[in-house]
Amino acid sequence: MISDNKFLLNETVNNNWKRKRRNTYIIYNLLYFNTGFKLTLTVATSWMYVTTLLHTDQKQLYYALINLVAFTPSILCTSFIAKHFDKTRNIKFCLLVIYIIATLGGVMYTLPLAPILPVIGSFLSGFLLTLRPLMVAEIARSYPQNEAGVKLSFFTCSHGIGMAMGPVIAILFKNINFSIMGLPFTYGNIPGVLKTIQCLISVILIIIFVEDLSKEFDLKAETQIVDKDKKEEHFIFEIFYNFDITYLIATAFIASCFDDLLFVWFPVFIVETLNYSYDIVGLCYTIPCSLYIIMMFILLKFGGKIDFDKVGIACWVLAFSMGIILFVMNPQEVYKLEVALLLLLTCFLQMYAFGMLIFVTVSLTSFAQSKNQSFLDSFRCQSRQLGGLVGALIGSYSASHKNCIAYVLCSVSVIMLTTMIFRKKYLGRPNIHT
Repeated sequence: MISDNKFLLNETVNNNWKRKRRNTYIIYNLLYFNTGFKLTLTVATSWMYVTTLLHTDQKQLYYALINLVAFTPSILCTSFIAKHFDKTRNIKFCLLVIYIIATLGGVMYTLPLAPILPVIGSFLSGFLLTLRPLMVAEIARSYPQNEAGVKLSFFTCSHGIGMAMGPVIAILFKNINFSIMGLPFTYGNIPGVLKTIQCLISVILIIIFVEDLSKEFDLKAETQIVDKDKKEEHFIFEIFYNFDITYLIATAFIASCFDDLLFVWFPVFIVETLNYSYDIVGLCYTIPCSLYIIMMFILLKFGGKIDFDKVGIACWVLAFSMGIILFVMNPQEVYKLEVALLLLLTCFLQMYAFGMLIFVTVSLTSFAQSKNQSFLDSFRCQSRQLGGLVGALIGSYSASHKNCIAYVLCSVSVIMLTTMIFRKKYLGRPNIHT
């Protein structure tokens, strides 16, 4: 690693590094776009996959498993991968290995020869979720602090754009029904083909464009005051015993729990309870995502500096509003009213999920030392994926328990909102020197 300011004084080297930084950042956004795309593509079609292609009497079980096991690799492995990356800074190698594993997962997800195959495919594809802390850390290390927040916000938006595109692409394939050598291809398992193609393209892009930026030069380490006497065990201790850090990690857990609960709950509720078509499922995912992403880009382009504290407060208000909407919804009401409420609910859900993700990510990355950057974000990521696993589990079996979800959503959001209002001035930069 080039570790002195002579790097910045060498104009040729500096410009070359900035060019590589730009190209690598673009690829990071494309990769995170792919992750969002795979998420909603799978969730929006997995119920049809299970009910039409898998020969099993345990359809609810396999629907839950497909959506649950995707979180397992991230929960179990993210901290280890992040710790290894913080020491080696070999992000190109990490990306290649994980995307090769995900490619195999896409192939297995496509095969409905046995109910366990799409479950295994979903598990292998779930390793993609372990990469986010690595890319977040590289962005934080490669840009000045006053630019990193905006870069991370755009990075998060790329995930949202992918989520918006997933159901749209799925709808385009809704009438596909053919076989190759006895293997059926329908709306249910075509996402496996698309995910495999995406992963193969991603591998090529990583090989050509991604660079180990912080291994060459760590901008954050050069500009940050470092406590050289800080020991690793003290760092871990402060993470778990500082109230504001704990609140941020708990926020990641709760936000993801609500987010994935509703995402998994939507298809079953819409198709089985409201008796609507799968087109409505895609519509409920796509339109709110698209509107939110447009609004976010306008905010980032013309709104100046984002007040991330206010973003967090607004997100908890949105969570409370979602609970109220769930109370109001009645499956016996007329078609247009229910569709309008579903669209409003999912619009709030997208704004809540991405706003909260941006708030927590920026709050944590702004104060962490460069040497622990991805390791710290891995705790947030694991907390988020654990929340997603819990939410997906509840959502898979709660299609007929709308009011229970509404009660929990309203009560938790009030508690978290009240806490955040009182601790707002500390949460933007928690009192910890990691």
